[in-house]
Amino acid sequence: MGEDFLVDVSAAGTGDFICDRCGDPVHQELQGQVKTLFISGQSAEESGISDEVRFVTQENQTIDVFQDAVDAMQLAVPVKILCRESCLGLCPSCGKNLNEGPCACRRESGDGRWDALKNLNFDK
Repeated sequence: MGEDFLVDVSAAGTGDFICDRCGDPVHQELQGQVKTLFISGQSAEESGISDEVRFVTQENQTIDVFQDAVDAMQLAVPVKILCRESCLGLCPSCGKNLNEGPCACRRESGDGRWDALKNLNFDK
């Protein structure tokens, strides 16, 4: 791009996480990518351009992509981490991992937090 550089950084690795539903450990492959524009011959103060662009000046003519690789890996981490898509999670009463089998808790239909609304009378 003339004297400017568009750097495409790809990073891959593995990560150890905790399942958001059941708390089991999850080992997951990660692969991320970021693109960064490096403009040469200016400094950040001279250009007035936002922080989305990096600068290569006459004094420092190196391009360090370490932070870009770190950013790519951080962006590759899923928002919701699951051990598997069909994870049943934990019992809200006793905390048993429901992936290992059913618990002995008595299941009530509905959500108990809404019980006060059952007594409302709308016929008036």
